[in-house]
Amino acid sequence: MLKSTYDKLDDIPEADRPHYALRKGKYVLELDDHHPVLAKNRELVTKQTTDQRTITRLTNEKQALESNVLPEGHKAVSEEDARFIEEVKPLSLSPKDLKTIVGEHKTLKEESEGRRQDEIFERAAKDMGYENAATFKAMAKALKLDIKYKTEKVDGQDVEKPYVGDKSLADHINATPELKASEPAFKARPAAQPPSTEAGAGTRPATSAAAASAGKQEPYRFQEPGDVAWPT
Repeated sequence: MLKSTYDKLDDIPEADRPHYALRKGKYVLELDDHHPVLAKNRELVTKQTTDQRTITRLTNEKQALESNVLPEGHKAVSEEDARFIEEVKPLSLSPKDLKTIVGEHKTLKEESEGRRQDEIFERAAKDMGYENAATFKAMAKALKLDIKYKTEKVDGQDVEKPYVGDKSLADHINATPELKASEPAFKARPAAQPPSTEAGAGTRPATSAAAASAGKQEPYRFQEPGDVAWPT
């Protein structure tokens, strides 16, 4: 490593003397821009400048964080959550109210979807010519059939037909053993339900000829549900 200065010329190694010049009574090292010593010096100066910038940035960030400490009882939230709060807060709803509304909405949606599904099953049963729509609907629900209607051309007319996936409902039933085996039950006419009434007070047509001719009705008390049913 070359020294930066010498007091005497004789002290400078002979091979290095061309690199020194007399300045104010001292021999000072003078190197051209391409000398390795100067290149290393520039590298160190550049690194020092970069490190200083990094230190300055980190110091500023630290100060910013210290100045943005949330007050007690507050929490930092994402911008998305903040926008949600801004939209909901004007409604003046408590968390309990929100949970109730969400629960009711879910229930109503499920009930609406259930009714829509029942309507599709009943429509499909009618289109298939099934007399016992209730039995078909029960089986369709058990198998979770996703029946959708598609438009087909029949004799030049647009006609909606029930499908399950890419198969017509008829083809799907033929390809599904459980449905195929149950098809006779779908086609059978349901048995008539016996009339029934709830227990309670009421009237019935008069049993005596005189009362009947006078258009009278006799008081009657139903003792048990299903005791008797009179036409209304």
